[in-house]
Amino acid sequence: MEELKKTKAKGTEEFIFNQTMLRIKDPKISLEFYVNVLGMTLMKKLDFPSMEFSLYFLGYLREGDDLVPDDSQERAAYVFRQKAMLELTHNWGTESDESFGYHDGNSDPRGFGHIGITVPDVYEASENFEKHGIEFVKKKQKVAAENQRLEALAQIEQARKQKEAQATIAAAEEKSKQIAANRIQAANEQNRTGGYQAGYGSDFMGGGGRDRGNDPSSAGGSDTMGSFKKGGRIRYGTGGIVTL
Repeated sequence: MEELKKTKAKGTEEFIFNQTMLRIKDPKISLEFYVNVLGMTLMKKLDFPSMEFSLYFLGYLREGDDLVPDDSQERAAYVFRQKAMLELTHNWGTESDESFGYHDGNSDPRGFGHIGITVPDVYEASENFEKHGIEFVKKKQKVAAENQRLEALAQIEQARKQKEAQATIAAAEEKSKQIAANRIQAANEQNRTGGYQAGYGSDFMGGGGRDRGNDPSSAGGSDTMGSFKKGGRIRYGTGGIVTL
């Protein structure tokens, strides 16, 4: 599918990608990480006692964002209007079950990959994770290698686009040259097959004698001055027989 291709889905104009949901074993540990390490804000918690699970909605609040309502129901509506929220789902009792665990996608069978968070400095962020004792797969060295790989791929893509652009320009120049050559050839062909032409559109222009048309040996009278064009060149004659 092409990038930025307009969707054919009707009635989705007001859809919002609101959240990604992750199941967690222990909300105390998870909230400590997302709030006090990644800097998110817990915006809303919803408990469902009859089904024994809780939902935690987190996101980044910045200066200039809309004010979060104080009323519980209004805040819930606010949360569900936001973009890119993180929802953590906790099924009660899992935190105390040592044998229980969720698949994190870092081993086979792989499925889940990651959620993406942009940081100003990935090395500084990695050092902060290490300071908090956070385990993570891609250490600084691996991150540096990955950045180098991505940079190399970007350079290759840029070179490919430049090569395509140069090829397009060369093809356009060659086409322009061919068009010009065809026009010159057509003009020369017209001059070869069109006989002798006077400089201003008639076969012969005389200043006082007779007009003999395309006859190159015709005299224009004793005071005749005419001009003939043959093969793109003009010759002038005065009186008597004009020779080209």
